[in-house]
Amino acid sequence: MKIILLSLYGSILLCASSVSAYQCTFNGDINGTSVGWFERDVVMQVSNVNGREISAADLQGISAAAAQSWTDVPCSDMSLRIGEMVNDIRVGFDWVKGIGARENKNIIVFRNGNGQSVDEWLRSTSEYAITSVTWIKSNGRIVDTDIEINNVNTAYDHCDVSSEDIYTCESGTADLQSILTHEMGHVLGLDHPTDSSNRESTMWASAGLNEVKKRSLEQDDTDGICFLYAAEETLPGQCTVNAERVEPAVFTLTRSNGGCSQSQKIDIVISWLILLLSSSNRIRRRRGDT
Repeated sequence: MKIILLSLYGSILLCASSVSAYQCTFNGDINGTSVGWFERDVVMQVSNVNGREISAADLQGISAAAAQSWTDVPCSDMSLRIGEMVNDIRVGFDWVKGIGARENKNIIVFRNGNGQSVDEWLRSTSEYAITSVTWIKSNGRIVDTDIEINNVNTAYDHCDVSSEDIYTCESGTADLQSILTHEMGHVLGLDHPTDSSNRESTMWASAGLNEVKKRSLEQDDTDGICFLYAAEETLPGQCTVNAERVEPAVFTLTRSNGGCSQSQKIDIVISWLILLLSSSNRIRRRRGDT
């Protein structure tokens, strides 16, 4: 069985019309298809590693709130939920174990840099988090996702929010629920919009410290999730250059009886999607304060 592992960084396709400018994660094949889950019930699991400011138990609840923002979209029947906590900090897809194996969990984990090589944050200090998405290249089926939170260079808080305009955060922290709501959009197959008119969207690529607005989805975000996972559709919609909805080929694995020379080939692609610290952020407790 031959498996080819490829890596892409931020390969995306604009899935836009004059109204919407959400972006889907792009599969990269010649047909210009996008990626998505074939299942409509996706479960993420929180690692039981405590963060520096936020415990694993609190991370569990914050993650559930972030996931619920996407599940509550009425025009989609996608369910994103948080399962039981796990004693694991490893991320990635084990192709030897295969799809559905218990080793291939969808993990949310703090990276604290506590001396273990697996716990180090090896990317830019300006990145809040990174989501890895693994899919089958032949049809764009997502088979694994993991979220790693940079707790080496960033301090986090779960801000006390009365409204989007009135909230309280610890000075110099990032609101973890906002960060995770953004990252879970990547889990579902959305990428960063590039049109500056969508700077207020949850999926915009940067966020300031003490910013809470990414907790709630904007129209651009809901348009994207409803295109990919429209209610009563059995397979994810695929973004094309003209934003038409097309159905992907059903996932099949062909097996022949040709003896030892036979092979099965699955192209698996991993994409890393990153949320950056806004270079123009300012600490604030009310929107518009200076």
